[in-house]
Amino acid sequence: MKKFLFLVLSLILVSACFATSEDLSFINDMTISGNVSTNALTFSGSGSVINGNNVKVYIIGPTTNVYINSLTVNGAITPVSFDYYGYFFISNISNFNYSGSLKLLQIGQVNLYITGPVNHLIFSLVDGYTVGGSEFYSLLNKNIIIQRNQASQVLVDADFHYLFERVNNFEYTIRFSSLGNSLSKYTLHLRNNELIQDIIGAVDYAQRGSDLILDLTGSSATVIITGTFSSTNLRIPIDEGVSNVLLESEPEKKLAVSTSATVIDLSDSTITPKYYNSQAFLASSTDVFYVTITDLTLLPSLTFSVSSATNTLALNERGTIIGELKYSYANSGEEYLKISIPGTPLYAATNNRAVMLTKDNNDFLLSIPKTNYGSMVLTYLSTTNPLNLFSILNVPLANTSMPISEMTTNVYLPSNYFVLWTFGSKFGEGTELPDIGSIIVFLVISIALSYTLSKNTGFVIKYIIVIIGLMLLNPALLFLSWVITAVLLIRKYLDKKYYKLVIIILSVLFVLGGILFVLIFLFAGMDSSTVSYAGMGVSTSLGAPSFDNMEQVGRGEGAISLPTETGVLPVNFEIPSMGKTVTLTDELITIEKPVSYSILLMDGNLKYIFTAVSIYLMIKAFFRYKNNVKRKK
Repeated sequence: MKKFLFLVLSLILVSACFATSEDLSFINDMTISGNVSTNALTFSGSGSVINGNNVKVYIIGPTTNVYINSLTVNGAITPVSFDYYGYFFISNISNFNYSGSLKLLQIGQVNLYITGPVNHLIFSLVDGYTVGGSEFYSLLNKNIIIQRNQASQVLVDADFHYLFERVNNFEYTIRFSSLGNSLSKYTLHLRNNELIQDIIGAVDYAQRGSDLILDLTGSSATVIITGTFSSTNLRIPIDEGVSNVLLESEPEKKLAVSTSATVIDLSDSTITPKYYNSQAFLASSTDVFYVTITDLTLLPSLTFSVSSATNTLALNERGTIIGELKYSYANSGEEYLKISIPGTPLYAATNNRAVMLTKDNNDFLLSIPKTNYGSMVLTYLSTTNPLNLFSILNVPLANTSMPISEMTTNVYLPSNYFVLWTFGSKFGEGTELPDIGSIIVFLVISIALSYTLSKNTGFVIKYIIVIIGLMLLNPALLFLSWVITAVLLIRKYLDKKYYKLVIIILSVLFVLGGILFVLIFLFAGMDSSTVSYAGMGVSTSLGAPSFDNMEQVGRGEGAISLPTETGVLPVNFEIPSMGKTVTLTDELITIEKPVSYSILLMDGNLKYIFTAVSIYLMIKAFFRYKNNVKRKK
């Protein structure tokens, strides 16, 4: 009885021992490849036996759908068996490599069963694909479907764009069209050491060595592949047909290409170039592009220029000056613009947006955007001495050291001041004096009339002074004076019987002369084209508002009080339109050729004094002339 109990106990212990000792194995990786249309595929991979002897290692199933033709494990032919779960072999080796061949038994879709465990399963199929992708991970009792593709012709149209930059970049645009059923897989042969960064338009992709496998669906697809490359001997990655190829480099590199491919005009290429040194080709897979890249020496580039600058200044009689500087500029390298301001800055804006007023030590600095079509506005206040009977105005212009193509300066003045001359401008520009031609015509006519009337130098000088005085009072009096002088000459030298004819001639000449006067004096000289008049003057004298933050800006009588606050965006001070505008122009202003203007002004009321003197001399000359006539009688 004791022996029987011992035997039972031993059997229980042995059974318990076997119950806790489980056979464990796994497939580390498996690759199944081949042409689905031939039903002949191959498989290979590696695996391990973790625990046990004579362990079943399952490969694939079920046996109704696939048939394993052969199996080699670690180089030795190994028998294969099967059960309900699929095909397996017996292994006593902890680590093994295997390979073999199988045959698909199903028509149409093929259902595979992976008993597992399989860590990584890869399919590389032709004329077929696996639903859900070409790679699977961590498989255990998993069904996988192989979908067959009916043989169809695929048309491939491709553009290959290579850019030699700091990092060489490429962009492949490939258009696939199927003339039969759905697209499947397509393999690109990467021959230029390409490193893929992004792929758009493919269901999935995998790179194996120098081959890039695209997973495609549908009747057509456009795939865009971007990345980098490191080769200078380039070949396109497809074997079909002829494709567009565009090679280019950044401007600081010289691109030289030697190839047997066909050169085409850029306008005939389907690829949009990025740079101006692009070269376009039609190439096949047998054409090689031998590329030589040479780094060019960089020269200094112009970083800032002003296409047009406009200075606008308004001056009142007290000496207050409101100035405005406008720039139309191009900037590629300057972060700040240093501006020399002859006064106090009030407002600044770039690209129509107000900016803070800032300075570095005593230099006004304006943050300037980098753009090819920029605009800048600066408004400032300056003061000068009050205007007197005669004044010289040194025009306070804000300026920079930047080159300027064209500059226009508009100076708004009170209408009762006469511009005698402008210094620093083009000859005769800005003055209200007649031009040289008008002065010569005036002197010739006046001297001829006065000398004919009285061959006396003193009389001629007084006559010219009288004529000028009358002209200052009213320009029309000038022509009237000439007519009266002509009448006196007729009475002096012509017989009375010709008076009527002469009066008719003078009347015609008076009309024609009036027209000529307008053309010569009004348009050509009396009012210079660089001086214009407003309908009325505008006073810029400001009252004293009752703000707590008022600050007096400027010096002397021209100083004004303005509301100011630090840390807020400035608002613009509009330039008032005065009664008269002096316009000055200049070209090609540089730091070596700065612009400086001065204007000589005369109080317009002086013309009345000059006119009074002229009238006195005229009356005196008239009575002297009458006395001379009486003596001759």
